[in-house]
Amino acid sequence: MEGDIKSVDLSDTIKVFTWNRRCLSIVGIWPLKVYDPIFLFSFVYLIIHCVLGILDLANYSKNFDLIVANVTENMVMLNALIKMTICRFYRDSLAQFLIKIRNDFKVESYKSREEILTFFGYNRLSYLFSVTSLCFMSFISVIYFLRSLVTNLQMVMDNSSFGYQLPYKTRSIIEINDTKTYALHCLYQVIVLPLITFGSIGYDSFFITLSLHVTAQLSVLKHRVKLALDDPDGFRCGMKKLINKHYQLIGLVDTLENAFNLGILEHLLGTTFNLCVSGYNAILHSSNGETLELFLFFIFSSIILSTLFVYCYTGECLIQESSDFAVAFYEYEWYNISPKDLKMILISMIGASKPLQLTSGKFFVLSLCTFTDILKTSMGYLSVLRTDSVLLQVKFHERSLLSFQDRVDSYYAIKVLTWNKRLLCISGIWPLQVRDSIFLSYLIYGCLIEFMSFLALFDNLSDFDYISTSLTENILMFITLTKMITCRINSRSIGRFLKEVQRNVFDENYGDEEERSIFRRYNKLSYRFVTINVPMMTVILVSYFVNAALTSALLVMSNSTLEYQLPYKIKPIVKPHDSTSFLFGCLYQFLCIPMIVSGYVGIDCLFTSSAFHVTARFAILKHRITKSLKDCERDVREIIVEHCHLIGLAETLEDNFTGIIFQQLLGTTLQLCISGYHMLVYIANNEDVQAMVFLMHVFGLSSTLFVYCYIGECLIQESTNLNEAFYDIKWYEMLTKNLKTIYVCMIRTRKPLQLTSAKFCALSLCTFTDILKTSMGYLSATDLFEGEKVIRWNKRLLKCVGVWPLAVYDPLFLFFVIYLLLHCSLTFVDFIDQPKNIDYVVRVLTETVPLLMALIKITIYRVNRRSIAQLLIEIHEDFSVENYANEKEKLIFLDYNRLSCRFTAITFVSMSIVTGLYFFKAIMTSVLSVMGNSSLEYQLPYKTRTMVELNDITTYAFYCIYQWLIVLTMISGYVGSDCLFASLALHVTGQLAILRCKVKEAFEDSNGYKRGMKKLVIKHHRLIKLVETLEDGYNIMIFQQLLGTTLNLCVSGYHALVSSANGENIILVTFFVYAFSVLSTLFVYCYIGECLIEESTGLGDTLYQSDWYDMSTVDLKMMYICMQRTRKPLQLTSAKFCALSLYTFSDVDIEDLGGILVRFTSISIDRLAENI
Repeated sequence: MEGDIKSVDLSDTIKVFTWNRRCLSIVGIWPLKVYDPIFLFSFVYLIIHCVLGILDLANYSKNFDLIVANVTENMVMLNALIKMTICRFYRDSLAQFLIKIRNDFKVESYKSREEILTFFGYNRLSYLFSVTSLCFMSFISVIYFLRSLVTNLQMVMDNSSFGYQLPYKTRSIIEINDTKTYALHCLYQVIVLPLITFGSIGYDSFFITLSLHVTAQLSVLKHRVKLALDDPDGFRCGMKKLINKHYQLIGLVDTLENAFNLGILEHLLGTTFNLCVSGYNAILHSSNGETLELFLFFIFSSIILSTLFVYCYTGECLIQESSDFAVAFYEYEWYNISPKDLKMILISMIGASKPLQLTSGKFFVLSLCTFTDILKTSMGYLSVLRTDSVLLQVKFHERSLLSFQDRVDSYYAIKVLTWNKRLLCISGIWPLQVRDSIFLSYLIYGCLIEFMSFLALFDNLSDFDYISTSLTENILMFITLTKMITCRINSRSIGRFLKEVQRNVFDENYGDEEERSIFRRYNKLSYRFVTINVPMMTVILVSYFVNAALTSALLVMSNSTLEYQLPYKIKPIVKPHDSTSFLFGCLYQFLCIPMIVSGYVGIDCLFTSSAFHVTARFAILKHRITKSLKDCERDVREIIVEHCHLIGLAETLEDNFTGIIFQQLLGTTLQLCISGYHMLVYIANNEDVQAMVFLMHVFGLSSTLFVYCYIGECLIQESTNLNEAFYDIKWYEMLTKNLKTIYVCMIRTRKPLQLTSAKFCALSLCTFTDILKTSMGYLSATDLFEGEKVIRWNKRLLKCVGVWPLAVYDPLFLFFVIYLLLHCSLTFVDFIDQPKNIDYVVRVLTETVPLLMALIKITIYRVNRRSIAQLLIEIHEDFSVENYANEKEKLIFLDYNRLSCRFTAITFVSMSIVTGLYFFKAIMTSVLSVMGNSSLEYQLPYKTRTMVELNDITTYAFYCIYQWLIVLTMISGYVGSDCLFASLALHVTGQLAILRCKVKEAFEDSNGYKRGMKKLVIKHHRLIKLVETLEDGYNIMIFQQLLGTTLNLCVSGYHALVSSANGENIILVTFFVYAFSVLSTLFVYCYIGECLIEESTGLGDTLYQSDWYDMSTVDLKMMYICMQRTRKPLQLTSAKFCALSLYTFSDVDIEDLGGILVRFTSISIDRLAENI
């Protein structure tokens, strides 16, 4: 081994420092040989240039575009000036740094080939950055200079009245009247090019080289832990060498931090500002058709972002390698070391637990999180610039918009009341206009249906599937009847309540804009609930009815011996023996749909709007207390009267609806359980349509339940917030009499106003989670999946595209890769040629991005097949019952396994339906259009360039068959990749949860505590390795999943908002369905990451909760080392940028929403300005 090491040549590793020395010597700031005359010349030159640039701003005081261009240039100059000054100021410490690391370039400094390869890897990174950044910066600087020069010369030659403009925007010392003067000024400005290139990029390269060198040495030190602990001179001697080396590296990092932290701060600030300003400038020019400006911006921003990324990546590497030094101790066989020597390892781990970091001016740490934060900040400022520039155009018209806003205030309240009236009038139970004839007709009809349903149920008690289906229908009908009866019995008190609501819907009842805003916000919530819930429930009911009727008719047509079955499971008075009687039976049962929509959904809408109205009134009262309550008896009395009135309204609401709430919660619990069971049965039997209908039904039930509980939570919050409002006023300055009155009010407001479920429990978000838990608890009794079934599902999916890690089939994989590449290329060609409009762009992006994601996913599986295959082999033994000591461990394993099974089944079914419907809908639309108008051309389901013109139906059919492979790719490649990742990650998380259960077993090991701890640590080591394999194999896939989701949601969301603003509400509904499916997958990704973090850190909590205080000192040290390791959570990352967690999920959603709203606001204001 030593011979192999000595034969290695490390001379090439000096090249990167040679590059740095040449770059920095040109501007006179190489730390080992500073040349002050060159530095002073460069320093004075840049100061003069920046000052002249600032003076030139006075010429553009009214031209915002030229100001932006001037500031962009001067920021680059100022950036170079500051970096050169910092490097010159800290020359002594940097020179000492370079001297200390000289020995690191000798072969004798490394003990193994692995150490040398680690050093080579980091050194190659710094060399590549130095060469690449220098070449690119030189290119872009020269191009920018020459482009400005040539453009100006052409303008002067075409029109001599134009004045000469210098390449860089500065105030000229002498007026430029002729070509000779202009040429001299240009020669003067040429000096800027080497100063920017070598002063700025040279500094960046030098910093990156030094940082990566220290990081490499920390990585080498990590590899040296085992050698040091097995030192032939003894354990203590080896530890002493290791710790001294660690001390030396900590000192080098401190030197780096002190010398460069201000430079890092300046670089990050400058990058943020440059990206924002240059991006705005590029948007302005691209809107005027100047595509060259946009191209230059992309090159410029890519260089800036690349440098910024390398800065942040370097900081991230330093953090990781310094933290991994402690992990290296933990992965060594420390449990075999004597207690005396264990203290040294413990102290080293504690010392290494604080990561070494580079900071930005001591403000924040340099890491990949910083990179994403800067991007978000830059784009945020860019959005503000864009929005502000548009707002300036319409500022003149603000007053005309105010009157329009006043009319909008009452719109939602009136519309909600109108919807409620129309819905409840269908069944004759609108409290202000009861029609008993209609009500009694529906009541008798509903009771008859219920009676016949129970008769049919008793006849089929041995058929469990029939019972569960019948119960689902009967519960819905029973809840509808009880709601209608309750509403009719309480019609008078509800009518008085509604009259009170009607008197308060107009804006003159509210004193200021804030009160109107509160009132409008809550009414908008009611309106959204009504407009979403009514169509959705109608679609679900009609779909269920039509599907059941058609299924029965088709079965009888295919087999005449079968009998007709009515859509709803009831005992028919006359059996439908032919199609005519079956049709009349269906018409008779169809009356159930308007009855349920009116009696069930209508009363939900009435309750929702009434409860939100009361909640809004409480929020308005809080505002009045805070803003207008004065120290006078009259004001205090008005507040108390209003409060008492609202308490009365809340009690009226509670008395009238408490029974409805109770049966809603009880019925929803049962329906969720039964519907969930049916959905799982249909999935297992591959009945996708039925499963989809039940999935929609479950979603509708959950949404209504959530709204009920959310209303209760809002009422509790707003009623108790009055206490805070009373406390926030200046009560200490009030008269004693008024103070006592307020004290009484505060005592009353401490008791929240609640809506209860028949007095059993209060409506709140906790109730919502409790009901879901109860429903899923009942559902879990019907376990339909065995242990390894989910792995078999994944195997079948990925085998379709030839990338199942244990059996890769390259011909199939290459076929799909070539197919997808060809399709995306043809789509791109078609996109370039087609005229651009927002609908076309959105559709192309919505289609192409998932295909690219599928392509990347299957490629990742092919590249990482060995590591993923090893992972699958490794976890195979975990499916054996013998690995689990008790029932608790088995239940944990089954819980996590069931999660992955459900995700796989639901994702597979939903994606199959969505892609299939999208494909066939496009075909049918195109065929019908051509049939209606023969002059039209056939349109393929997916937008792409066709190699042959689609002139006839035969060619079109062949192309559709060709594109059908896209559906197969999406289902197998896209969904299969997600499902295997979810299965593996949840499996490892489950094993970590089981490991926590084994802590007590380790403490009570029959062979002694030390042996038990050894078993526990070995299992922990295994799981850490599995997580690292999972992270290495999937971090790129996670990154493109998050990036693709963000882009898709932003683009399609913007399109949906624009379409809804134009009255195309179907586009908005489609977007919600699409967004729900995309966000569900993203949520599962993030939830898995969150579970992994929680379970990995939870091991330390479990150790702490054991009886450690009864242990001996020696045993306690072993436990402490384990706890020290668990402080660093195991994480799955998005290409190392950020950890996968629920916080990441909220970040992606916020970015999507921000992108949608900013763009929509900008376009809306543009249109408004044009119309005005």
